[in-house]
Amino acid sequence: MGWRFGGEREQRQSAAREGARYHGLALQSVTMDLLAGVPRGIFSLGLKLALLTAMVAPLAATASPLLIQNGDQAGESQPMLDRQWWVPPTPALSPQEALARFQLPPGYVIEAVATEPLVQDPVDVAWDAQGRLWVVEMNQLMLDADATDELEPNCNIVILSDEDGDGIFDKRKVFLDKLVLPRSICFVPGGVVAILPPQMVFLMDRDGDDVVDHRQVLADGMTAGLNNPEHAPNSLVLGMDNWLYVANHGRRYRQIQGKWVSEPSARGGQWGQSQDEWGRLAFNYNSSAVHVNVLPPTAAVRNPALGRSPGVNIATSSDRRVFPSRINPGVNRGYRKGTLREDGRLANLTGACGPTWFTGTGLAAEDRGRLFSCEPCANVVQRFDVHESAGNIKSTLMLEDGNPRLDFLTSSDERFRPVNLRVGPDGALYVVDLYRGILQHKVFMTSFLRRQTEERGLGDPTGLGRIWRIRHVDGKAAEPSTLAGLTPGGLIEQLSNTNAWQRRTAQRLLVEKGFEDPCSDCTELEDCNCFLFHLQALQGMDAGESKVGNPVSFVSRAHAMWTLDGLSSVPHGIIEEVPSQSLRRDLSIGPSIWRQQVLRKNEEYLDSREVLQTVASAPILDDPAYRWQLALTLGTSPLPEAVPALLNLSREHPQDKRLRDCILVGLVEREDDAIAYLLSQSPQHHWQQERQSTRELFQELSRCIMRRHRESDVLRLLQWATQLAPAWQGQAMLQGAVAGLPSSLPHKNYRFVHAQPMGLTTLAERLASGEDIGLNPKEVERLTTGIVWDGAPLPKVDQADLVAVANRGRQLYAQSCAACHQENGRGQRGLAPPLAGSEWLDLEDERLAEIALFGLSGPIEVAGEAYDLSMPGWSSYSDEELAAILTYIKKEWSSEPKLIPAAMVAEVRAQGPPQ
Repeated sequence: MGWRFGGEREQRQSAAREGARYHGLALQSVTMDLLAGVPRGIFSLGLKLALLTAMVAPLAATASPLLIQNGDQAGESQPMLDRQWWVPPTPALSPQEALARFQLPPGYVIEAVATEPLVQDPVDVAWDAQGRLWVVEMNQLMLDADATDELEPNCNIVILSDEDGDGIFDKRKVFLDKLVLPRSICFVPGGVVAILPPQMVFLMDRDGDDVVDHRQVLADGMTAGLNNPEHAPNSLVLGMDNWLYVANHGRRYRQIQGKWVSEPSARGGQWGQSQDEWGRLAFNYNSSAVHVNVLPPTAAVRNPALGRSPGVNIATSSDRRVFPSRINPGVNRGYRKGTLREDGRLANLTGACGPTWFTGTGLAAEDRGRLFSCEPCANVVQRFDVHESAGNIKSTLMLEDGNPRLDFLTSSDERFRPVNLRVGPDGALYVVDLYRGILQHKVFMTSFLRRQTEERGLGDPTGLGRIWRIRHVDGKAAEPSTLAGLTPGGLIEQLSNTNAWQRRTAQRLLVEKGFEDPCSDCTELEDCNCFLFHLQALQGMDAGESKVGNPVSFVSRAHAMWTLDGLSSVPHGIIEEVPSQSLRRDLSIGPSIWRQQVLRKNEEYLDSREVLQTVASAPILDDPAYRWQLALTLGTSPLPEAVPALLNLSREHPQDKRLRDCILVGLVEREDDAIAYLLSQSPQHHWQQERQSTRELFQELSRCIMRRHRESDVLRLLQWATQLAPAWQGQAMLQGAVAGLPSSLPHKNYRFVHAQPMGLTTLAERLASGEDIGLNPKEVERLTTGIVWDGAPLPKVDQADLVAVANRGRQLYAQSCAACHQENGRGQRGLAPPLAGSEWLDLEDERLAEIALFGLSGPIEVAGEAYDLSMPGWSSYSDEELAAILTYIKKEWSSEPKLIPAAMVAEVRAQGPPQ
């Protein structure tokens, strides 16, 4: 295994002494080692103590005081558990030496395709149509434990090429230099998009000389990539639907009629994302290797009042174990019980990243469709088998037999840092190796890890990096490896390629050709590069027909369909899309995932009653995922007929809670119309019969109305609930209304100018008389007194100062807080609790400032849910900046908007962390 236990006293003592020179806390460990080194029976206890005093005193004299690190938590002990193991030396190895440290299952081969100095500090890669590898280099990241000079503009995006055709890159060309911590790059029609904090930019090279001719800012304010690189937008993916998706970011982007547009999309992921054959995204969090979207992330955020995002950000496995081939004491929380196994190996994920759906041909045939994920803290790449059933995707960690059992790819080299994975043009799996000692960013680094970093010399050298290729001896190299120069006809053929890289690149290039001016005098159809003469072949593929008469796979048909969609949005109007005449046929054949694509593609035409009727009357598969997508698609129709169509789906499948959420997404701002429809039915109708599922539907519709707090809708709801509705329906609506109220009342968003509805004034009397109204006394009080009616005064606030400070706080919050707590303040399960609706915002201002300055560790309870997490303090921010953030949070989500003074924050800072 590369390490051994017990003995090795001299090496342990040497390491202890070296650690003592850095931190006085190491003296206790030194003392224990020295005691262990004195044979029994030679000296008395007094002599032993005298000897120890003489030996330790020089160390104490030279020991530096321990500086508190950002990742340290007040009152938490960091015992030096690593002292119980002998940690083998970790010098930087040559690529050849590093190669010998890998372990893979039988039949798999790993080889270096690019190493330093050709590539340095790589974090992301992408291939262009010529087969060249573009590499994002984060050269300045954590050059030492203090991140010295991290924001110096010394990073690059480079282009690697294979000049002699041997499969190994041998030439480097700088595309962009003088960058600050670049994060990702992705090819899109007409150019590339890159995340260059604080911006995301679209770059064009019109003349092909690898020099930027045009630069357009698509998004600004991405400063988290500068001050908190572990929680910032990253990993660009051009989806099958022609939209550009960004991990850990709340929007998606696309070119329409030559202009870039964006729209909200569910935020997901921490570092890395990829897509499967059908464009479904996979991403990760540091302690959870693979999350997926089984439904489009844009649909999930259409109804903010719902407070849930159906079908997105789903963990595919609860298995957090990791199985490295070396000891791993150099992890940030290695001192905590359970972080490391008894043999010193990392027990569970702590730095998972770069999840990749394998869609190539270069590994074993059974690897197709499996998921791979990196864990650089353990120096491994994991492999997961994927199972899809009842609309959900689950994954199972695959381990290699042996003693001990190991992950798919392991290395005994501590500096092997796999941070990203990609499937290449040849169908192989590529590993982006940051190759370095320091991995943890200073924002979260603990004293425990810093001590190890310095003791073991992990800070040097820097400027290294490798790109590794993994293939299987029985794998098939995909062809062609370059699509540059292919005619539109040749690119259309590539939409049927077995390897996903060729299909996706061909789709992108076909859409890109739509940006070109079509010619007008073509005579040879096969040889002409004008796209107009190849539309028929593309449309035929969309319909399932190929030029040579062979059947077309449904995934290839999907690429053709989305290519036509992309061409409908180009500036020249090369194709004018209309609802497909074969829509009814397309919704009646093929697998569920194909029909889901058809539904999504035709959403833009659902303002047509004919199209709405076709979609609503299509055969409904016995597949939950299809029904979920059908609900989301029906919900995009603005027609009133869509409301009963959506409700009928719930009637047929009353126990499917995700389906109900998808219906509620579609009923956004039409919940009152839905209730009106339900109440209008005859007494014998399904909706008039009391069932648990129907009660829950009324409750959820009412909750959404109350959460949106539009006064006219709230008045209508309460009038229905208290005066018009039958007993059980009124109870359900009242229960939903109470559930939709914020946790703290009165609240600024629940001040209404009208008089209180008459029915509310009698609720307490009805309850006292013994009538079952569905609420208890406390709930009645919340509903009747918690809402401010008829202009009741709110706490006075200097509005001018409040707005100005809160606007500054909004910017700072987006930079450093939104990555975890989200822009809407709803938090992320397993990562951060919500701020919106949190009773914690009602704490004293000093306590809030204390949390912001010094952090907070669980377990805690927020909005009725338990959280056992850790939040670092943000003492690096000034008093004014923290005051602005707190002012924004109070204004946005508390019941009492309040200007937080910087002087108060300064006083709390001066008092220091709580003891």
